[in-house]
Amino acid sequence: MRRIELFGSLRVSEDERVLNVTGSRAASLLAYLVLHPQARHTREGLAEMLLPGAPAERVRRNFSDALYRLRSALGAGWLDVEGETIALRGGPDLWVDVWEFERLAARDDPAALEAAAALYKGDLVPELYDDWILLSRLSLQETYLSVLETLTTRYEAQNDLAHALPYARQLIAADPLRESAHQVYLRLLGRLKRRAQALAHYEYVRQLFQAELGIEPLAETQALAEAIRREAVSAPATPPIVERTRFVGRTAERSLGIERIEQALTGRGGLLGIEGEAGIGKSRLLRELASSAQWRRAATAYAAAGEYPGASPFSPLADALQSLLRGPRGARLESLLPPETLAALAPLYEPWRALATLPELPPVQARQRFHHSFVTLLQTMARLAPLVLMLDDLHWADAALWDLLDAFAPHVNASPLVVLLAYRRPEIERNPGWEVLQRWDRAGYVQAIALGPLAVQDVAQLLPEAERGDAARVAALTGGNPFYITEYLSGEGRTPGRDPIGARMATLSTSARAALDAAAVLGEQVAFRLWSRVAGESPLALAAASEELTHRGFLQPAEAGYVFVHDVIRAAVDGKIESGRRRALHSRAADALVALDPENWRARAFHLERGGRAAEAADAYRRAGAQASTQFAYREAQDALARALALLPNTPSVERVETTLALAQACDILGERERGQAALDEARRDARALGHVALTLQALLVSGRLAARMGRGAEAGVWLDEAMALAQRSGDARQEFEAVFWRGDL
Repeated sequence: MRRIELFGSLRVSEDERVLNVTGSRAASLLAYLVLHPQARHTREGLAEMLLPGAPAERVRRNFSDALYRLRSALGAGWLDVEGETIALRGGPDLWVDVWEFERLAARDDPAALEAAAALYKGDLVPELYDDWILLSRLSLQETYLSVLETLTTRYEAQNDLAHALPYARQLIAADPLRESAHQVYLRLLGRLKRRAQALAHYEYVRQLFQAELGIEPLAETQALAEAIRREAVSAPATPPIVERTRFVGRTAERSLGIERIEQALTGRGGLLGIEGEAGIGKSRLLRELASSAQWRRAATAYAAAGEYPGASPFSPLADALQSLLRGPRGARLESLLPPETLAALAPLYEPWRALATLPELPPVQARQRFHHSFVTLLQTMARLAPLVLMLDDLHWADAALWDLLDAFAPHVNASPLVVLLAYRRPEIERNPGWEVLQRWDRAGYVQAIALGPLAVQDVAQLLPEAERGDAARVAALTGGNPFYITEYLSGEGRTPGRDPIGARMATLSTSARAALDAAAVLGEQVAFRLWSRVAGESPLALAAASEELTHRGFLQPAEAGYVFVHDVIRAAVDGKIESGRRRALHSRAADALVALDPENWRARAFHLERGGRAAEAADAYRRAGAQASTQFAYREAQDALARALALLPNTPSVERVETTLALAQACDILGERERGQAALDEARRDARALGHVALTLQALLVSGRLAARMGRGAEAGVWLDEAMALAQRSGDARQEFEAVFWRGDL
């Protein structure tokens, strides 16, 4: 069997043995013979084709050399050389990709067109620059573009959007300035609800057209992008989930959940905890219960906490409420609740901040106002329609979120509301929420469901019929864990001790593996624009990699981009990234956040620290601490400030004193007076060592106020008297007033 491929580059083989055709003239001669197979060619004509306009003697010599090289490389059976004529020897044993491409492209059925598109691996012999080949190259390229356009149009007309999308993407890659193709691609992404990806692609198109043509996209393209942007604002926050296996077992657990939903419909709500190890099916049970709630006409909202920090400690709850607060429901709430109540909820829903100007309160009272407003909001929403609120992966939730849920727990039984909380054991026991859950259990607020391994009969239902007799062995191999059973069914996990996720990763293309690494450092939810920057790929190139990752079971499309199919998969991928590469990817993520999410100091600090940029991370943690304080997340503020101090050099500096003072104030709010006192001692010492009057004054004033609240009046007087004296000497009237005021209060 002889084989010649011209698309992408020249490749020749015989019986699967590669034949190396060396020299550009020999390659050009073979390509010409392949593309003109119907006639015999004279030596003189071929020589003139190879070296047009060269002296006759040179033409003959170079042609003879090219022919000799070609015959030596191919061997017998490839060329017919008779006197002054030469031709390529055809026959049923010769296969040529260009011939097959042209045959398939001339047909009208989709299968043939798809096969033709797959054959076009690149332009016709791009390493050749001869004038004679340019026309053939352009003609075949136009045929390829026509094939892609036909496939895209046909599949979109059949509403097979997922099938149309890769052909639209290939069309753009082949002809980047064809704006009609970009419009089709945007429309497909919008209809597939990949709106974040569509908007990222539109920005790419704008930059491309500006750089290459100096123009903006057409008004039609701009209107299409704007329509997608408007839809993104009102779209539900819950990502679509494609189940990999059917739901089996869990009869008692699902019945209990449905019972609680039915009780909520009668006005008696409750808290239900779903606990178990990673992959045991907690999230799947939540989705089953959501389906049961929806056909019962209850409103549902879902979100998950993440291992990596979100923009706010309340992000999971804010995400869950987004879909409920958009549209008519949000407008109705605004008509029912006072503007002051809504404005107090700005940490959960930013659009309400402008509804009222709130009076300033001390930190503890301000947090109480926020918590009270949250209770009022949930009670009002539940009265509008029974509500099922699902919060997943709470073993990663921050203390501030647990405090907020704790404020509502005493009221949940009197509302038509069920709160479903899913978390891992034993991880939750290391989380601030464990103490909250134990307190709820003692008070009778929460009922817990512990999910264990699937029974053998349930495992059998997941297996193909021919393998059901093997259910006991599969249950033993996978521990009855639904996630690992699914991995077993993928084919990679059927051998004991084998790493199924690693085996799948080994089959990925280089570009898909690089994209997967970039996704893994971003967490379970992967925002598309951020992913594009971290991966260092254009939205179009990244989209191709994401299709491969979706097909191989690593990611699923979501509204903002993609989500990992399971956080176990993300953790496994992250664990296989080389440490230096992981550090570089985290550093890129930190830089990307500056442009895409500049107020997200929590995530930026996290990535800066893991990117090895300690000084910048310390500054970001300081800012994250200040931001957390404005959100009433004082435990998170304390943790961020302590992390900043750990990253700062252990020598006196202005940054260190300011951070220590902020930490002392957070400790004071949390009632951790001893820790706050230790921080103040350090702040006073370092401020004096620096000779920084303003910072020394601030440290003295805070020390005096804290000592007074702790009942140490004599000590407080010493600090405030010293502050008064220092303020007088330095001429700082404002600080002197502060010192006199607090001394008089004492």
